[in-house]
Amino acid sequence: MLTLIRQEIYKLIKKPSFLVFWIGLTTCQVVVASCALRYPKVLRPQSAFLNSFYAPIVIMFYMIAVGSTQLSSEIQFGTLKSLLYRRYSSTKIL
Repeated sequence: MLTLIRQEIYKLIKKPSFLVFWIGLTTCQVVVASCALRYPKVLRPQSAFLNSFYAPIVIMFYMIAVGSTQLSSEIQFGTLKSLLYRRYSSTKIL
């Protein structure tokens, strides 16, 4: 089971979209932080800091995109059936 988890994490990290995601997440957080400092009436800096500069929203959308991409690639390559008959499937790992 640990080997399968390591393999899935390795596959996620080696995708080019992972680097794009981290750059986009950092940029998004810097923009939200600067907007909170520039316009404190619209977005309070304390609430933005407590909400992690709205990073969980971006992370949620990224994980939905990764999950749908992985599922569609498993269907496309025909490996979904072999995953479903395994004792540990990729859905249990993720």
